[in-house]
Amino acid sequence: MQDKLVNRMAEFIQLERDLRAAPTEKALGFVLTNYLHKLLSYDVALMALDSTAKFRSRPTGNRAKRHNYKVATVSGVSEFDREAPLVQFTEQLANQHDIELHDTQIHTKDTLPLAFQNAFAQLEFSELVTVKMDKGNAIAVLWRDTEWQISELQLLQQVSDVASHSLQALQNLDSTSATARIKHSIFTFLRPGWRWVACAMVVLAFLPIKQSVIASGEVAPASPTVVAAGLDAVVKDIQVIPNQHVIKGQVLINFDSSTLTHQRSSVVTELELAKEKLRKARQQSLNATLDGNVFSELETQIRLKELELDFIDEQISRLQIKASRDGIVLFTRKKDWEGRAVLTGEKIMEIAGTDNNQFEIWLAANDAIGLESGSEVKFFPDANPLQSVEGKVEQVGYFAASSNNNGPAYRVVATQHTTPNTADKVKQSQELRLGMKGTFRLYGKQVRLGYHLLRKPLSAVRRTLGV
Repeated sequence: MQDKLVNRMAEFIQLERDLRAAPTEKALGFVLTNYLHKLLSYDVALMALDSTAKFRSRPTGNRAKRHNYKVATVSGVSEFDREAPLVQFTEQLANQHDIELHDTQIHTKDTLPLAFQNAFAQLEFSELVTVKMDKGNAIAVLWRDTEWQISELQLLQQVSDVASHSLQALQNLDSTSATARIKHSIFTFLRPGWRWVACAMVVLAFLPIKQSVIASGEVAPASPTVVAAGLDAVVKDIQVIPNQHVIKGQVLINFDSSTLTHQRSSVVTELELAKEKLRKARQQSLNATLDGNVFSELETQIRLKELELDFIDEQISRLQIKASRDGIVLFTRKKDWEGRAVLTGEKIMEIAGTDNNQFEIWLAANDAIGLESGSEVKFFPDANPLQSVEGKVEQVGYFAASSNNNGPAYRVVATQHTTPNTADKVKQSQELRLGMKGTFRLYGKQVRLGYHLLRKPLSAVRRTLGV
C-alpha cells in the first residue's frame, strides 16, 4: 500500500515537472490531456484556451462577454476535427454566459441548461468534469461514464493549479518578449562603446568627399577617317585585316567590276556604231545633198556616248579604295563584308591614328551625377585591373541614348592626361590599345559622405513611392 502511494506521488511530481517544462500552450495542453491518464481514469479529455486572454491586461467587470474559448488539444490524437460534436459541445459550454464555471465541477444531464441536455445525451457519457483555470484563462473538460470520487476531484484541482500557473507564465512571456527584446536592443546600443561608434558614424556622415560613380567604356579613336563606299557595288575582297597598320595609298578594298565592265563594253560598241553612221553620212553627202540636222544628231549621240563612257571609267576607278592616311584600320571582320552589296556612302571601316585616342564612356541614366568639362576620370582596364590611367572629361552627352547594355545612358568623352615625357607617352599609347574595355570612375562635385552612401537607396525609394 505504501509503495503504491509513493508511485502515485512520483507520477504526480513528474506530471508537475512536465507541465512547468512545456514550451508552448499547445504543448502544455497535450501534457495535461494525455499524461494525466497516469493519475486519473477518463475516456476523453479536452483543453480550451481563451483566445482573448493575451489582449487583456487586467480583468474587467463583465468577463463573460470577452471570453472566446477554442479547443486546443484533445487526448489521444495530435490533430482533431473542429466540427466534431464533442469539440463543438465543449466550446459552446465554455462560452455559455448562463453557466458560471468555478474551479472543479461535475456536470450531468440534469444540471445542465435545457439547451445542452439533448446534445449531452447524444454524446453517450454519464458525467463530465470542468476545471476552470482562472490564472491561465483555460478550461479543461474530462468525460467518462463512471462517477467521480471526491479524492479524484481534489487531485484534479491540484493538477489544475499547476497547469494554471504554467499557462500564466507562458502567456506573460509571449506578451513581454517583444518588448523585452526591444528594450535590450536599446540598452545595448546605449552602452558607452556603442555610443562612441554612433558619434563616429555621425561625424563621418558629414565628411566632405568627391562624389564619384562607376561606368563602363572603352578606348576609342579621337578623330578617325571613315572609309565608305563610293558607289553601289558588291565587295569583292578586303586586302587588310582588322587592327592592321596601313600606310597612305595602300589598297584596302576591291569591289566587283563585272557589271561595270559589261556596261563599258556595251557603251564602247554603241560609240563605234555611232561613229560609223557619221562616217557613212559624210560620204553620202558628197554625191547628194543631205539635211544638216542628220549630222548634228549623229554628233550629239557620239558626244553622249563619250560622256557615258567617261562616267563608267570614273566608276571603275572607284572600284578600288586606298588608304588616305597612315593608321590602324578598324572594322569587324572580312567575312562580314566580302560578297556583300553596299550602297554609296555606306561606312565599311575606319582608319584611326595610333597617337590620338580618347575614352568613350557610357554613364547609366540612373547613376548620372553632375559632371563638368575637366572633371577627373580614372580608367581601370579589364586586361590589367591593377593599372589605372587618369584623364579628364571633355564632353557629356545632353540626351541619354541606348548603350551596349540595352539601357539608357549618357555618352561621356574623356581624354588621357598628357605626359611631358615622350617615352612615357609612347608607352601608355602602346598599353592602351584601341578597343580596350574597362571600368571608369568619374568624379563630380564635393558632397557629404552620408549623401554619397545614401544617394542610390534614396533614389530607389523616390522612384518606388513617386515622391
